[in-house]
Amino acid sequence: MNHLVITCHPRPSSFTRAIADHMIKTHGFDATPAELIRRIDCSLTTGEPFQLFGHDFDLRTHMTAGNDVIQEAAQTVKNSVGSGSEIDVIILSGDGASLYAEAIKDKFPKHKVVLLPKPALANVRGFHYIGEMLAKSLGQAMKLSSDAPVTA
Repeated sequence: MNHLVITCHPRPSSFTRAIADHMIKTHGFDATPAELIRRIDCSLTTGEPFQLFGHDFDLRTHMTAGNDVIQEAAQTVKNSVGSGSEIDVIILSGDGASLYAEAIKDKFPKHKVVLLPKPALANVRGFHYIGEMLAKSLGQAMKLSSDAPVTA
């Protein structure tokens, strides 16, 4: 079975920048995009309300401002693999996976697109698994070398 694993970067700066620019324009904030980007990322990561100037703002009303960035990323994947006829399943991982899921499904309507549970931790779990396998392999190699007869 052939899989295409796409690791989605956590909220690319161009995505959060688009949201920040939209919020500044919509609300007339006297703040720099950099100030908002940091807070937007924190709010999206933690799920806490977005707060600025002592007020809560609903980020959902501004998320569409970043859609072009998401669509461009999905199109880049499509351009890279074409129709993907040799791919059986597309697996999305990484902190930004949920942001990209619909765009990837739209670009690959014939494919099963899987969003890993807790996608932000997928890389960590993978590295942990690889580390365990390497440690196990090293342990077996060391045992074999210690069991080998010593020749003079």
